Amino acid sequence: MLDSFSYRYQDYDIERFYYMKIWPQQTQASLTEGKQLCEAKREEFNNKLENDKEAFKNQINVFRQEFDFLKEF
Repeated sequence: MLDSFSYRYQDYDIERFYYMKIWPQQTQASLTEGKQLCEAKREEFNNKLENDKEAFKNQINVFRQEFDFLKEF
């Protein structure tokens, strides 16, 4: 009666099953690494944005000074 449910799994299938048990750990490690990389890139972008903002303000001030100088003529 139970012969229809009896099945011998191949060693390869059993190894693959146990290999799948580490997938959640690998996924979590990849997720953590991705979040750290994203945070580093965000911080790098924000620093570059602040530097560009300061450079833009300086450039606007130079243009304003030149414009004020030209208005005197």
